Amino acid sequence: MNYLLLILVIIFIPLQSVVKKPYTDKLNGKGAYTFTAVLSLVALLFFIVTGNGFDWNLKFLPYSLGFAASYIVANVFSVLAIATGSISLTTLVLKYSLVLPTLYGIFIGEKPSVFLIIGLVLLIISMYLINRPEKGEKASFKWLIFALLSFVGNGMCSVTQKMHQQVFKEAYKNEFMIVALIVSFIASVILAIAVEHKDLKECSKAGLIPATVCGLLNGAVNLFVMILNGQFPASLMFPLISAGGIIVVYFLSKFLYKEKLNKLQFIGLLIGIASVVLLNL
Repeated sequence: MNYLLLILVIIFIPLQSVVKKPYTDKLNGKGAYTFTAVLSLVALLFFIVTGNGFDWNLKFLPYSLGFAASYIVANVFSVLAIATGSISLTTLVLKYSLVLPTLYGIFIGEKPSVFLIIGLVLLIISMYLINRPEKGEKASFKWLIFALLSFVGNGMCSVTQKMHQQVFKEAYKNEFMIVALIVSFIASVILAIAVEHKDLKECSKAGLIPATVCGLLNGAVNLFVMILNGQFPASLMFPLISAGGIIVVYFLSKFLYKEKLNKLQFIGLLIGIASVVLLNL
């Protein structure tokens, strides 16, 4: 059963990016806030249904607010990155975001490992190669900006979770996510009305199904990872999830959407897989 859940996590994480692609193609990059609002609402309902009650503590509110802001940035700009570039390269850059909680750990006194140093070097090499302007799937400057902003948002989600766990240990984990997703939903709705009001009906109609699917996948991944945390060593589970997710999304994007990477970008992708594995060790 645990191995089945692990396989589902490996598939569900990259599947979220793949599901976003038809939406971004249909609306040409519009509706990122609307999409994030629906995704936040569905993920919120998932946590409410699967949670075990609610124990309020005002002290975890700043962490939830920080997570909500990071969550919005991560999802809005991942939609825009997928709309302007490759799914597989976008997913790879998002996987790099795990370096931010690692660097935060070093900042608060955790000792850096040899694997971390090698992983960071490979990350830099990979980023250089995937942005080489050769024939094939070119990485545009606009895509790079969107991908990097999503990278920061995704990484800061992990940082705020880590900060929360340092203070509260195992307490208020479900409550932390519920409050964060409520804030994320409300803020995304306000932003959608302000920025996308002319296209709100079109974006809502086009984004309802894919955003709902993404929300369910997101909620399931978080739930399954919590279940698996005590069943597998972190040094095994997270490298498998990270590397497996990149490989899955590469083949899905190749066969479903006919994305093509040039040789240097493909080499960068392979080096990137090695990088995220080492960064997880």
